[in-house]
Amino acid sequence: MKTKKLVWLSVVAFTFLILPKLSWAEVDTQSDYNQADEETQNYDAIVKDLSKPSLRAKSRAAVARSSGGDSFENTTIHAGVAYANMLETLDLPNKKIYVGQAGVQVSLGIDLFSEHLSSEGTLISYGEQNYDGSVVSVKEFDLMFYGKGQLTQNIKGRIGGGIAGRYLTLSKNNIATQYSTPSSVLSVGADYFIAEAFSLGGEIAMRNAMTGETIDERSYTMLVRLDTHF
Repeated sequence: MKTKKLVWLSVVAFTFLILPKLSWAEVDTQSDYNQADEETQNYDAIVKDLSKPSLRAKSRAAVARSSGGDSFENTTIHAGVAYANMLETLDLPNKKIYVGQAGVQVSLGIDLFSEHLSSEGTLISYGEQNYDGSVVSVKEFDLMFYGKGQLTQNIKGRIGGGIAGRYLTLSKNNIATQYSTPSSVLSVGADYFIAEAFSLGGEIAMRNAMTGETIDERSYTMLVRLDTHF
């Protein structure tokens, strides 16, 4: 009888002492599993986000825009030749005459830290022109500054201004007289880009003498240009 009571008491003690511990152990194991699974999912999501190339590229582009980028990134140099046709006004002592001349221009320019601004140096040489017993020849050096803008997909317009040094020689009866004339220049034109490196353009320019001690009063020039950009 005593033995049966001892066995019964042992079963009751096992029920109330051991089984709750097993239940808590099972709950803890399940909690640890859920926490580990959640950490794995978070880690996989982070790795996936960081591995997206488009996000990385967009981030780099945003940083470049915010920092201003490289000032020389869009800088290009251009060089070209042009056919020039000029109509000039010569203020002679007893009359004013108009002389038309054709010539060739060579140019070299560079962007000024932006694709919308550029400077350019040019040399124009006009052939000799006979007029009323006189022979007129002109050479000219220009320093120009241009503002440029996109008109269509392949056409860029430009407007510019600068200064010119004109050297005119007037020969008559074997007597040559030379005039050096500083002039202001205003021009407008457009360029059609045949390819990324080549453009064909037109330009109209007006030059006014900056001094009164010359016969080279005013001139108008039309240019047909072929330029290369690199």
